[in-house]
Amino acid sequence: MKIAIFTSEEYAFLYGAWQRTIPELQKSHDVVGLWLFPDILKNLRGWHVPVWYVCTFGLLTTVALALRALVTRLAERGNYESLARFHGVSFHRARTPNAPEVVQWVKDQQIDVVLITVGFIIKQPLIDAVRVAVVNKHSALLPSCRGLLPVFWTLLTGETPVGVTVHKIDTEIDHGEIILQRAYPEFRGSVYDAYTMIYRDMPELLTAAIHALETGERALVTAPRHVSYHSLPSRADVRLFRAKGLRFV
Repeated sequence: MKIAIFTSEEYAFLYGAWQRTIPELQKSHDVVGLWLFPDILKNLRGWHVPVWYVCTFGLLTTVALALRALVTRLAERGNYESLARFHGVSFHRARTPNAPEVVQWVKDQQIDVVLITVGFIIKQPLIDAVRVAVVNKHSALLPSCRGLLPVFWTLLTGETPVGVTVHKIDTEIDHGEIILQRAYPEFRGSVYDAYTMIYRDMPELLTAAIHALETGERALVTAPRHVSYHSLPSRADVRLFRAKGLRFV
């Protein structure tokens, strides 16, 4: 299949995950391009994101997250453009995946699958432009905990085990046909630990999802769950989270 990668410019988790995923995909598929988009959190961009973290989780948690991201970035010694160049993949930037020039590129390149790790809501023109599907990784067992910071809400609500879903995108938020899921019922740790575990498995998950699209196979977790959606947590949500002995970092 002809594959395009649409990713946010994030280094704490995503960069290393794509470093490991691209060569795995290239064993059986043609990775045509890597598109880089701003890292956003709902309607927040740029310096507004760390300000929100400070106001919601506190300065110590925000500093701890920033230091871990910095250490990871220094250890990786690269960026997305050099990553694409190293693997022989064309590199592009845009402000949103829904931009007309991005949609046109997908059509021109006859892309079968777009793999996305972005915070943008994908609109119909891009969905229609791909030949097979736009595919998303969501860090919860859908349809539970749709929306933002899904691991935080999974741990707080206790509705389901920590898990991950790979699914086709449609115009609803974290909706669309589920391709595969993985649960981590024995997980005990922080939000940061959970994301580290999920992104560690991303190469295997995405390559398995592409194979499933080719074969029609589906692998769903049977744990009971119900439909739920959560936005960004409030300070009151964070106080409840901590009162339950849960940790973000």
